[in-house]
Amino acid sequence: MTALTDDRNTIWDGSREHIELPVAAGETIYLGALVSMDASGNAVAATDTSGHKLAGVSQGDFRNGLSTVDNSAGAAAAKYVTVKRKGIFEFVASGLTKALVGQPVYVSDDQTVQIVPINVFAGILVDFESTTNAIVDIEPAVLDQQPNEATGGAGFFDYPVAATTTIAVGDLVATNATGYLIRASTSGSVRFVGVAKEAAANGAGADGDLNCQVDPTGIHSMTCSGLTQADAGKKLFATGAQTVSLTPTVNALCCGRLAYFNTATAAPVYIDAASSSTTRLPEFGVAATTTITVGDLVAINATGYLVRASTSTARKFVGVAVTAADNSGGSDGDLDVAVNPEGVHPMTCSGLTVASVGLPVYATAASTVSATRTGLCVGVLGDFQSATVARVNIAPAVGDAAYPSPRGRIFTIPFTLVGTVGSSPVKAAQDLEFPFEYRVLAGFADALTAPSSTYSCGIVLSDGTTSYTVTISTTATHGENKTPAATPMLANTDTDITLTDDNASATTQDISGFFLCEEL
Repeated sequence: MTALTDDRNTIWDGSREHIELPVAAGETIYLGALVSMDASGNAVAATDTSGHKLAGVSQGDFRNGLSTVDNSAGAAAAKYVTVKRKGIFEFVASGLTKALVGQPVYVSDDQTVQIVPINVFAGILVDFESTTNAIVDIEPAVLDQQPNEATGGAGFFDYPVAATTTIAVGDLVATNATGYLIRASTSGSVRFVGVAKEAAANGAGADGDLNCQVDPTGIHSMTCSGLTQADAGKKLFATGAQTVSLTPTVNALCCGRLAYFNTATAAPVYIDAASSSTTRLPEFGVAATTTITVGDLVAINATGYLVRASTSTARKFVGVAVTAADNSGGSDGDLDVAVNPEGVHPMTCSGLTVASVGLPVYATAASTVSATRTGLCVGVLGDFQSATVARVNIAPAVGDAAYPSPRGRIFTIPFTLVGTVGSSPVKAAQDLEFPFEYRVLAGFADALTAPSSTYSCGIVLSDGTTSYTVTISTTATHGENKTPAATPMLANTDTDITLTDDNASATTQDISGFFLCEEL
């Protein structure tokens, strides 16, 4: 055959837009109802039922001239229903907005659809008429062409399902500690992997008896509470298989970000980053008896295991936790946590001003920081949001935990005492003040005469709250301390340099030296 060179009378069978289906036993289907096929291939009034698939919209019983197909007393296939398989129809919904046009909708019942993914795909919202009127193109659902599924599942992943687990279409899903797929929750979930694209009823099965296809990308509608326009772009955390929260709790997995504001309770979740980032981020073994929550500032302790950042036990800051772990009953390294070493993260603080931008901040707890040196530096204040919200750029601190950036000016505080140091304190400097906080990095001192055997001379820099000491011991004439101070010296505070010889005979003489300091 060859291509046309003139008009052709191509026969079109419009009846193929309609098909007859056998009705399930005991079923009544009203004219205009959404119709699904059950697992046996019989027509039923559409419900939110796993394993069902949309067949179309009821046109009634053409054989008997009835609008309603009443098979309530009949066996399967005792009656037939005619369904229309394509077209745009109006159904009942709630909470619709113009921004949702183009999004998939799902069957709630035989006349109601919803944005939140559940078991039966109903089509695409193609127009906005009102918050309660859903204008739906059913053809993609009848042809089983959900968004991003036209390639036959390309880009989706199959995961083996955990024992005794039932997964519904549209569930947020995660892997458990043994690598099997479960519904996302605040218990048992180890790694968020995406949204289920098919149902898997493994309630009576063992690990891996069934597989489930998972979509790791896209925007998926979930239920939340208290959302506002200001929350657009913020992280969301799975509290259940189809519920999310702006507030992370223990073991609540980050499942994405709020793509845009819809309503206070409808959360369109952009999952791409959350479902994939954990594979690209470093993971650390969690310390024994430690529980880490998503969003925690985390550090490694003296033995190299991960702990929540605080003013104690934390040795080196490594970033912000993006997965959770409850190792409260475990040993060192029993669980791992993925950590983000960069980015800007909101934390709780107090007393911040615009002038605080660019200054280092320090962990007081896993989600609270201070502009006053209290422990580990966890970054610098990236921008000013409010007096109590610190948006912390963590990268500088992860890169250099011992000397946090931006580094201030390095300077010295010299001291000299001519004569003998007595057993009573004497001052080599008094009432020094600096208009900034500073940290003592090291101290050095030399004496003309040593303290003598069993005795020592201490040189102390103190602001009345914090002190830093250099010691000249026994027969030595030199002393040094090269351990950076954990706590900074206060700004605009009287500071003294005091010398004391614990030898009552006071043999130490003519001392000079300096403290090496860093402006904060």
